[in-house]
Amino acid sequence: MSRNCAAVADAPTFLRPVGRDRPQLGPYSRRPWPVTRTIARDLACRVRSGELPAGAELPGVREYARVLGTTSSTVVRAYRYMADGAVITRADRRRARVAGEGAIAAARLLEPERVFRLAGSDDPALGVLLARLGALVEPVGVRGSFPGLRALARGEADGAVIHLRHRDGV
Repeated sequence: MSRNCAAVADAPTFLRPVGRDRPQLGPYSRRPWPVTRTIARDLACRVRSGELPAGAELPGVREYARVLGTTSSTVVRAYRYMADGAVITRADRRRARVAGEGAIAAARLLEPERVFRLAGSDDPALGVLLARLGALVEPVGVRGSFPGLRALARGEADGAVIHLRHRDGV
């Protein structure tokens, strides 16, 4: 669990009603971040962990605001923040849904300073792409498709580039 997820781990579980013993401002009123960001980070942690898979429907704005003990505009801002980060998709008059690549986007939202570690291919075209991306992506010392996938499985890389055709054209 990332340090950002650990910070909101004690937040209420998804859709837990606010009881009478809770303050009027809701359970998020004592968090170190603004309420909007706290709600967004809580949902992003759930997306990243797989608790909310791609395509999962988020609760309606009014319903979720009532459950969290906050205002609808706060939830709208949290959803907008997550949509801007490509974690969720929104459409008019429709409930927000977790985006297809929501888990990757959630990781970027939670840890924007983190560098993506890429293993695998020794393709010269990849060097052009990496040069353009600069400090956002760091190539890991592993070369080749299978070693790249092995590094990914071991947690030594965040992603792997693979060849679909062998260098001999086969």
